[in-house]
Amino acid sequence: MQGFITTRHLFTHAPVIVGEFGWRVYFKCVATCILPHRRPATFLGVVGDAARKSAN
Repeated sequence: MQGFITTRHLFTHAPVIVGEFGWRVYFKCVATCILPHRRPATFLGVVGDAARKSAN
């Protein structure tokens, strides 16, 4: 299952994700997984949204 980051990976590899992307992205990913949303969300989509918002 190469290339997919599942909810299980989000919790089991939390130190790696936080180390690479930071707490803000990690918590945003967790919130996206837990809270209902209108469209399907991917890890890279959440990371990309956070990067675009921080660049502005």
